[in-house]
Amino acid sequence: MMSAIAAKSATSIIPIVFANGSAPVRYRLVANFNRPGGNITGGAF
Repeated sequence: MMSAIAAKSATSIIPIVFANGSAPVRYRLVANFNRPGGNITGGAF
């Protein structure tokens, strides 16, 4: 999860796909699961 947070803060242009995340909404990586928004494109849970 920490690498996804670091990647999000490093760029707002490059799409980021994180492979494992326990609580992306809680850590504010995505707005919600249906429409993540921003450059975080999705994840596999």
